[in-house]
Amino acid sequence: MATKTCSSLLLILLLALLSSGSRAFIYEETTIQKIQDAMKTNQVTSRELVDYYERMKGKDTQLKSFIEWNPDADNQADAADQYHNARHNGTIVTGVPFLLKDNIATKDDLNTTTGSYALLGSIVPRDAFVVQKLRDAKAVLLGKGSLSEWSGFRDLDAPPGWSARGGQGKNPYNSDAPVGGSSSGPAIAVAANLVTVALGTETSGSILSPASLNSVVGFKPTVGLTSRAGVIPISARQDTVGPITRTVADAVHVLDIIAGTDPSDPATADADTYIPEHGYKQHLLSDGLNGKRLGILRTSPFFNFTGQFDSDYNTTYEKHFQTIKDNGGVLVDNLVIPNISTIINFTLSGEKLALLAEFKIALEAYLEELTSSPEDIDKIGQGLLLEAYNTDPTSPAVTKAISNLRNLSKQGFEKVINDNKLDALLIPGTEATPYNIFSIGGYPAITVPAGYDSDDFPFGLVFGGLKYTETTLTEIAYSFEQATLARRAPEVSAKLIRKVITYNKLDAVLIPDIVKPVYNLFSIGGNPAITVPAGYEVDDWPSGLSLGGYPAITNVDELLASLSSTIVPPTGFGEGSIGQDENQVFGLGLCRGDIVSTSDCNTCLDMAITKIRSSCPNKKGAIYWTDLCLIKYSDVYFFGQIDDTNIYNVINRTLVSKPETFNTQVNEFLSLLSTHFAPANPIYYASGQININTSTTLYGFVQCTGDL
Repeated sequence: MATKTCSSLLLILLLALLSSGSRAFIYEETTIQKIQDAMKTNQVTSRELVDYYERMKGKDTQLKSFIEWNPDADNQADAADQYHNARHNGTIVTGVPFLLKDNIATKDDLNTTTGSYALLGSIVPRDAFVVQKLRDAKAVLLGKGSLSEWSGFRDLDAPPGWSARGGQGKNPYNSDAPVGGSSSGPAIAVAANLVTVALGTETSGSILSPASLNSVVGFKPTVGLTSRAGVIPISARQDTVGPITRTVADAVHVLDIIAGTDPSDPATADADTYIPEHGYKQHLLSDGLNGKRLGILRTSPFFNFTGQFDSDYNTTYEKHFQTIKDNGGVLVDNLVIPNISTIINFTLSGEKLALLAEFKIALEAYLEELTSSPEDIDKIGQGLLLEAYNTDPTSPAVTKAISNLRNLSKQGFEKVINDNKLDALLIPGTEATPYNIFSIGGYPAITVPAGYDSDDFPFGLVFGGLKYTETTLTEIAYSFEQATLARRAPEVSAKLIRKVITYNKLDAVLIPDIVKPVYNLFSIGGNPAITVPAGYEVDDWPSGLSLGGYPAITNVDELLASLSSTIVPPTGFGEGSIGQDENQVFGLGLCRGDIVSTSDCNTCLDMAITKIRSSCPNKKGAIYWTDLCLIKYSDVYFFGQIDDTNIYNVINRTLVSKPETFNTQVNEFLSLLSTHFAPANPIYYASGQININTSTTLYGFVQCTGDL
């Protein structure tokens, strides 16, 4: 018997019957707490998490968020699972996959290059201190994230998110949107659900900017709260390491692990004295805004928008300000920092000269510690690198620049906080935001997703406070996040039209073409549209009607042919994808677990491919299965996901004498196979038989596709 289903919807064949009360783990948008809860109930393992993210590698070919994948991630995940199975008391991040910015050292098979070929092959003496703390907590290192080369200190004209090794990172919401820098890769990967959490570093905006522009949370700790030992440096005065996550809670959980005193970093000498006894997590309070005094700067370039997106920004931020007040926050509006124009001027403030001198000193110290480094590293450079090489760190001008930065901070940010008795200062998280208002003084700040403009470019809302006020910032940011829940996964926007059309089985979507049409509904997903005249308004203004759909899928035949040629017993399973952007198609094939003949498997698959193409021509997705095999493709990524929207029942017309008893026996039998025998089989297949009575034997099998 063969069954076919043609649809543009995401299709999943549910081959395994799960026991009553069980449910599938949802990987997308998961959190640290959800992972820990699922591990306790055996819904997911660390190895399954790593396998899922590794299957998502194809999604990163365009985003370029990873610069290297960790070949040892599987082993680390297995070790975390063994630790969990032995009922040890793990930490909140035990078994959780994390990503590191490629300037954070690891003593393993991964390179640490800050995106530059100049450091490729260098050997570090040890793990960075923050990495060792995560390893001790049994977190799983998934890889190294791309970044702006040399953490944005290669050249002022180098684009954010670009490095020679990693290429140009892309924003998962809109490929034309800015990604920010320099911790771009970690922010992109977290936003696109390619990893659970990540670590970035910041000298001046390098956590806050990419987190804001990719709609994730970025927590920049006070300089000295987290160790920089083992991090390729820029400035001992401004560098800090912090988490990039999808939620405030996850950022705080990671901060609880990595914060603390490190003898190798003198700046952290007093860190332990500022950390709450039971960690920052106790400050995740839904009413954390209540009674907090928050300052707002209305002068440009803060909450004073002009230009193309002023309406998008102003409307959203004003709505959030009202939400803050509705939740008990006190807004102190129209504040002014007298020296703000000097603070945000990279050259006039002295920040550039200070960083050039500090970078030269810090980099030389880092290179001296390397066990092995490429030759002539001091001769490789351009722009800022060359300027740093030619800067004299002992010159009076450098001393004056550093002193000026301290004075600007005290008379600027600190003064406005203290004079107005503020708990935090609010600034927008946009491409134009000058984050050095916090960075030059080493102050902490956290950005939370705030919204999206008319082109689906994300932006955030940033809360900054005085040194070591992470507890207060946690309360404010968490309360704001829970009150707004502004973040949404990138796929929601990028394929909005596609989902509307497929879910409702439409041929096209109609929108009015009037003063401000929402063309981006079509453009952000690469969807085609056409506008036709519709009439005239009272003032004789013409109007139109736009009809939009989405492009025909291509590459299906090539993908299915490749699957047929690669799927052989004993696994009998294969998956793959071909194409890019709107032409990318995903597919899988599966032969039944008891088929041992390669010829039988291939014959069945070839027949299924022929049938699926003739029965479902020009379809966005389809699935065809027989008694012996199945084939499936879709233009929507579906690997590792369970969706029960596509279920087909084959009914045996033969009646049984005691249906209630029979149904109970069948359910128990299939549940036994699916929960005890199939998971232990490498091909996720189990078969068996039971005696219903003295004269009747019941035969059955269950099987899952290999991507689950």
